[in-house]
Amino acid sequence: MAVKSGSNLQGPGSVAYRIGQGVGGIDADFVTTMPPDYECPICRLAYRDPVQTRDCGHRFCETCIEPILRKTPAFCPIDRRPLSRDKIFPDKACKRTILSLLVRCYNYGNDCNWTGELANLQDHLEPCQKIPISCVNECGRTDIPRSQMSAHIDAEGDCPLAVVPCKYHDFGCKYKGRRVDMETHVSETIQQHLDLAHVRIKELEVRQENICMNGKFLWKISNYSQLSQQAQTKKEKEKLCSQPFYTGQYGYKLRAEAFLCGLGQGKGSHLSLYVVIMKGEYDAILPWPFQQRVDFTLIDQDDDPNNRQNKVWRLSCDRNSDYFKRPNRSKSLGFGCPKFVSLDTLRTARNYVRDDTIFIKIEVEPTETLI
Repeated sequence: MAVKSGSNLQGPGSVAYRIGQGVGGIDADFVTTMPPDYECPICRLAYRDPVQTRDCGHRFCETCIEPILRKTPAFCPIDRRPLSRDKIFPDKACKRTILSLLVRCYNYGNDCNWTGELANLQDHLEPCQKIPISCVNECGRTDIPRSQMSAHIDAEGDCPLAVVPCKYHDFGCKYKGRRVDMETHVSETIQQHLDLAHVRIKELEVRQENICMNGKFLWKISNYSQLSQQAQTKKEKEKLCSQPFYTGQYGYKLRAEAFLCGLGQGKGSHLSLYVVIMKGEYDAILPWPFQQRVDFTLIDQDDDPNNRQNKVWRLSCDRNSDYFKRPNRSKSLGFGCPKFVSLDTLRTARNYVRDDTIFIKIEVEPTETLI
């Protein structure tokens, strides 16, 4: 463990410790008080793994005396007496004294107030979140506190070598590259980005036209068999969510959620269907709690509309519960029917599943007349 005298002395006998790359790979200053007798005469640092000569009693760092011992003949650099390896021994008492010296973190007084023995310094430095370290992307920064490294290399950070997505990724651009190269990518793909934006705008226009019609939302669930299998075997696939929809032009914002293999009382036996109230653009002018009539309808896909036997369920409950209050987060709790329709009925009765697709209509009382 190397220690060297520094310019930031703090009283008689004070020295600044510097742990170099050969010691622990951390380069930082520490301050403590050290008797001058513990300074190596070769490197002028505090002894690291000190050794002592048997004949003349001089001490040196083991790494400092090693090059001298490789010479023939070898002499003590202090009194020029002959040296040999068999007349040099580790000075454990000296090492123990140095390692017991009191030191403090490089950032002492700057968010980190750790102090302790030099022997424990390395254990503190490895997890210390205030120690400045070099950028893991090797961008050239060496002054980043360990606690801020993740933010520095994050997609929202400022590391020029961080790999980030194209700023047009919301439009469908799949490119990812170093932040420093992103300007070149954008300038070379202007037309591609314009094409992606055009497609996305068209999709949004169609979606807006189809999902918000007089409080009636039609949810088409394709690949029903595959989704049902996933709901049985994968917890993260247990819930299926619709696109958000409004009950009217200036109405409540809702979203339907289906548990294809059931939830709660309907677990494993029924399709459970719920609606959640989401934060919407017009919540401030809408009446609360939510009091609108809500009907769930599973559509029978029989070829003859007159012969269809749809499954209908109407919400009927206390509207003063938390489920219907104005949401103060992104969405509220869900309300609905855990036993909307049995799985046996879905599989065997009528034409509720056709071409591996089901249709669920959610009809909510419009709100335009309430504003």
